[in-house]
Amino acid sequence: MGQGSSYGRLLVLQQEGQLHLKNAQLSKEVSDRLRTWQEDGAPLGLSSEMFGALLGLQGGSDLATSVFRSFDTDSNQKVDAFEVLSASIMLASGSLEDKIEALFSIFDFSGTGRLNFDEVNILLASFCRGLSKVCGTPAQTDTDIVQATRQSFDCHNLPYDKQITKEQLKRWIRHDVEAASILDNFHKASSTSELEERFSAMEQQQAEIFQKASEGAADASLDALVAGGAFKQSLGNPSDDVFRGVLKLMVNADNTTITASRFVAVARAWNAFEVLDASQRRELPPEDVPTLKWLCQAERQGFPEGLAGAPLQELCKSMNLPSEGSISWSQWVSCASDASPPFGT
Repeated sequence: MGQGSSYGRLLVLQQEGQLHLKNAQLSKEVSDRLRTWQEDGAPLGLSSEMFGALLGLQGGSDLATSVFRSFDTDSNQKVDAFEVLSASIMLASGSLEDKIEALFSIFDFSGTGRLNFDEVNILLASFCRGLSKVCGTPAQTDTDIVQATRQSFDCHNLPYDKQITKEQLKRWIRHDVEAASILDNFHKASSTSELEERFSAMEQQQAEIFQKASEGAADASLDALVAGGAFKQSLGNPSDDVFRGVLKLMVNADNTTITASRFVAVARAWNAFEVLDASQRRELPPEDVPTLKWLCQAERQGFPEGLAGAPLQELCKSMNLPSEGSISWSQWVSCASDASPPFGT
């Protein structure tokens, strides 16, 4: 879809309303919400009271009001139930397969396991708009959504006046690079606490590997560090070329040993990048630099500050990083580990 390239980065959830949806279990709270909505007659428009009751938010609370307003972009005091339910499903905890099943069930108006062109279009529109509103991601245009609907039919050589089955829609989602990327982006959306947990798990595993390789000394031999493949695996199992690049940034001038301090500096910089690089493209947009820096801090406070425009350009310039396009893993790791002092120390 038209804004697909904007979805390559990991979506980090910080706002209380986003976290409320993220903390729900698809198999429990979200399933209950869907059942309640259907039992109430499947209303298309939700008042603030209906919205709060559906999402388990205390009526009139600051949180309920804030989340309602994020969906009520035209300020008519009603929100689209399809958008709300689509966002609830995609941000909840659960498997991607189960989320697709839940989404399909909402828009299968005839209950036949098939959707016509208009139903697929409504599904994609509700998915994109609901998540864009609550997550603040770029909005898709009506033209983008219609084009995506056409592609879902075209890939199976289906005329637009026919119906597409659930399995055919799933296959399109899996095989269309842009559709899969957008869906995966919201499915993998993470809270800052989840980022910290992943980072800490990698760091602990790597510390144990270095300790074993160095046998308690200040330096470890390169051969001992890479033996058995555990260290490469702790980095997320990058390609051999990327792994060699990481080792090159770590190794001493003698090309045979690695100091503990250099190991920590490079590993922390790599881990921050790896945690955010959900697509495994080995590149991230400049907008992720504040979060990268935040993850590298030894003592993290608050949340990473979102920057754009001139402030972001100034930050990137100060770190000799590009402020447009993308930042490669090697650019980030070189910059972060060579900082004086290195981030996190």
